[in-house]
Parts: sequence; structure tokens; C-alpha cells
Amino acid sequence: MTALRQSADLALLARERRVPGLAVLLDDDRLAAANGEPTRVERLRYKPGAGVVAALRTERGERRYLAAYADPAKAGKDLQTADRLGALLAPVAGAPGTVLGGLEGDRQIARALVRLRRRMPGIDARATVLRHNPGRRIVLRLQDGRVLKLAARGHDRVLVAIIGGDLAAAGVPVVAEEGVARVAEATLLPWWGRGDLLARPEPTAARLAGEAIAALHASSPPAGAILLAERSLRRDLARARDGVAAVLPGLAAEAGAIADAVLRGVERSATPPTVSHGDLSPDQVLLGDDGVRLIDLDRVCLASPAADLGGFRAAAMLEGLDPLADALLAGYAEHRPLPTERELRLHCAASLLGRAVEPFRTRRDGWEHAVTETLRLAQSVLP
Repeated sequence: MTALRQSADLALLARERRVPGLAVLLDDDRLAAANGEPTRVERLRYKPGAGVVAALRTERGERRYLAAYADPAKAGKDLQTADRLGALLAPVAGAPGTVLGGLEGDRQIARALVRLRRRMPGIDARATVLRHNPGRRIVLRLQDGRVLKLAARGHDRVLVAIIGGDLAAAGVPVVAEEGVARVAEATLLPWWGRGDLLARPEPTAARLAGEAIAALHASSPPAGAILLAERSLRRDLARARDGVAAVLPGLAAEAGAIADAVLRGVERSATPPTVSHGDLSPDQVLLGDDGVRLIDLDRVCLASPAADLGGFRAAAMLEGLDPLADALLAGYAEHRPLPTERELRLHCAASLLGRAVEPFRTRRDGWEHAVTETLRLAQSVLP
């Protein structure tokens, strides 16, 4: 653990007295002791004064789940649910309100996982876990090569499948998902292509991605998405601002100033919303021998075209892949007029603010510095 990371973590623990289990996650030695071996936090979600949930991976590659609450009754509820479902979950000694176990201990996903196992017995035992966003979803690669996404209770992935199918039928290059009978939280999709733009940053493919986004923006709202919502940029900015303030209060004013500047600028824009990806970044574009495909349509919405394009630029900037953004915009411009540079900058800044707290969530060494630098970058791109 670096001194900088330790300093930021100690400051957070000094403020957060209501969630004892947070100290387990932020201390490598305590986390290793709880799991019986060195363990890495892959992703966490933290709500000040309420609790934290985390996806873990042990040194042997085993996936684990930890939840720590200010209210011990919530940990008790997790244990009761796990016992009823036959899931592995147990209290963590010395950390009241904290439980630790396997993926099936994630209560928000557990019930859907049980139903999935009934429909497809042993499916997760023979699968590789690609991602676990605690309390939100699990992504598995099955033995037959397909990918299965399982979302938290209450998230109906059938709508995602319908939207993807409608877009594919309209000629938008997407990897469409299909539903799983009687498990509304699950979808299946083929393993397509030879990697994504983040792993294979090829400008030619980025240019094709720009054409794909132009086709998406030109499409009519999918028939299966009559209730497709218009994105609330104000809400997204507020969440991003609050996320920064929760882990680094000293940067709250800076994050708030960026959010306010974006809102003032966007409110003067009259660009009509279009069908948009909602979370566009290089890792959401797959490359294949016959072109590219857009994936992860979970956040498809109605939004300004600049939201997707500025968001991609932000993600590329953070990875040092600025030429990919230039290529994507060039491909887009061949088929649709580009938003103004001012609009692109505003939405790029908004996306950078939204991504600022990611280094904390993924427990990157020196995360405080990374958060600070992302905010500085957001300020620099504001028009």
C-alpha cells in the first residue's frame, strides 16, 4: 500500500465511524486475514454513513463478496437470505455488520441466480466470471463461448434484449442479447469479435465505431422502448459530485463547480436528443473481421448526440488514446453533422466528472491523486 493511498484511506476511515467493516476493505492485511489469503478488491460501492459492498478476488483467483453496513440488521438479513438459499456467507470477526462469502452471498443478485440455476443447472459452476459489479450484476462467460449477464433483482434485462434486437433489425451494428425464459434478470449474447477498442486501439476500427454511433443516433426509438427515458444530466452530475465529496471532501467544491459549469453551458444548447448508447467508451466497441459492434446497451436512452461523443472522448483521454476519439469523430462526421466543439467539451467534462471517483471504486494505488487529476482534466476541457 503506497503512502498516498494509505493517507487517503486513513482520512476516510477517520470520517466514517458508522461502518466498521470499511476498515477491513481498506486494510490489505485485515482483508487477507478475513479471507485466509491475500485478496484484492476489484470493485466497491460506498454510501457514506450507510455501508459498502465489494467484489473481491483472492490470490488463487476465487471470487468473493463482502458487505459492511452501519445497521447490523442488514447484515443479519443478508445472512438469513444466504441460509435460505444455501449460499456461502458468514460474519467477519471484529467487524460488526460485516459479512463475507461467495458471489451467491450478494443478496441483490442471489434470488435471480437461484432461478437461473433451476433453468440452467450448474451453469455458473462451469463458467468464468468476467465481471462482478456488487449489488448490480454479474457477467459470466459460459463453456459454450456465450456470455451471460445477470442483473440485480428488479432490473428487467428483457427490455435490454428487445432494444438490442430492434436496433439490430434497423441496421445498427450491435451485439443483441436474448432473454432467458422465466429469469427476467438474465440475458445471453454471443462472444463476438477479437477484442475491444481499449485492448486493440486501432484508429480504423474507431472510425467504423463513429459510423456505428451515427447510425444509432439516426435511428428511431426502438419499438420495444416506448418508455425510453431521456437522460437526466442534472441527476448524473449530482451523483458524480456527491461521489467525489464522499471520498475526498476537500474536492467537493471543485467537483460542484464543474457540474454547475456543465449545466449552465448545456442549458443554452438546443440540440434535440437522439437514441444514444448512454455509456460509450472504447471497451464498449468490439472489433471483428467484418467491422465493429456496439455492446452493453443497458443505458440506452434519449440524449444529446454530444453525450456519447464527448463521453467517448473522455474515456479515451483517460487512457491516453486521444487519436481514437479523433478517428471516431471523423467516422461520425461522414454520416451526421458533428455537435459543436463547445457541446463536445461540455459533455466530455461531464463524463470526466462522472469517472473521477472510479480509481477509488477499483482501489487503484494512489487513487487520491488519480481522482484529483481527473477533476483537473475536466476543468481543462470546459469551454
